[in-house]
Amino acid sequence: MKKKKIAFITGIVVAVVFLGGIATYVYVFKNNHSASEIKDGVTDTQSSWNTDTHHIAAGNGGYYYTQYDADGKIRLYYTQVENENGVVLCALPECTHKTDACRAVLSGEAYQFGTVYYYKDFLYVIHKKEGMGYLCKIDSDGSGREDVCALFAMDKFSSVSLVFHENDIYAYDSVGNAGGSENHVQEIKKISIGDYTVSTVYEYSGVGAAITGARDFGGYLYFIVMEYRLDMDSKTHYADERLYRYDYGNGIAEKVIDKQVSDYFVLGDTLVYFESGTGLYVYDFKTQKETLEVQADKNILVAGISYDGQYFYLDNAGMGSMTDAASRIERVIYVYDRSFNLIREIDCGKDCTGVYFGDEKYLFIKQLDTICYIKKEDILNAEWVQLK
Repeated sequence: MKKKKIAFITGIVVAVVFLGGIATYVYVFKNNHSASEIKDGVTDTQSSWNTDTHHIAAGNGGYYYTQYDADGKIRLYYTQVENENGVVLCALPECTHKTDACRAVLSGEAYQFGTVYYYKDFLYVIHKKEGMGYLCKIDSDGSGREDVCALFAMDKFSSVSLVFHENDIYAYDSVGNAGGSENHVQEIKKISIGDYTVSTVYEYSGVGAAITGARDFGGYLYFIVMEYRLDMDSKTHYADERLYRYDYGNGIAEKVIDKQVSDYFVLGDTLVYFESGTGLYVYDFKTQKETLEVQADKNILVAGISYDGQYFYLDNAGMGSMTDAASRIERVIYVYDRSFNLIREIDCGKDCTGVYFGDEKYLFIKQLDTICYIKKEDILNAEWVQLK
């Protein structure tokens, strides 16, 4: 497949891979899982967030985010959300924040669009130069930035994602060769925090392949291996997605679920996952038994999943068909309690361009170029509010 065709599929890949589903009516089947069995899955590695669409990150008592401003520049901001305007993240004396010399500016082809992560008092973004993507470390007060290591060869469609575990960073290209017609090797790379040495810990070779939706849970790095195919003439698409995990201790990767897994979440010995076209399952690693909790129908074919210690969130990505790449419907986030009772459907609006999920305090999305939030203590009634 020629590179010019990838422009059409990039948005679709994001929808198929991690954010999925469809919305309106969902059939919920109760189970015997008590609240005490479903434990808090929120950690400092921010696994409750959307790994592959990461324009906002929690840190230092607030949130760092990127904003596409009216002058066409992308800037880094810091906010504590409510009743506070975002602060431009630049520590240069007398800086007007209007030129590319400003430490907060991440504009142009030089940086991966809008991506930002926070871990252990540093921000991380992807800096592109001379066809290579570099891991760029930024001081949390905006005082300085540094390219610390090379990661992947990149073009304008590449999208590097990061996952953190203890003193290491794991990187992969979530677009990869999705939609391509040739066999390519996709990699997960490990970067040691400190000396920032890079090593490859996992490889997968396949046609139209990409690694997506990685998260850190316990002693494992979980991730989805996808082979994505698109027929440009008929605008039909197909994604084969399997869930794997990499053992940090012994360095061995294994397939976890041999089904079409659109997304997942891990809570101790419990795996919650959505099988495309079938529904949401709860799987017990110890007994290897599972129950179907949310049944798929014409309005929910795939789903992205997050959990904040109290509620599960299923995002449908506005995807209207398993095969028709152009079919779109209203984008909705469904909120379930820990017994999988549906408690609310949140309309993301016709202008929604991304769902970030969030932490135990806030749920975040993007509408056009603006990040919006809902305060989770008011999750039953609150509406979207724009970040200032």
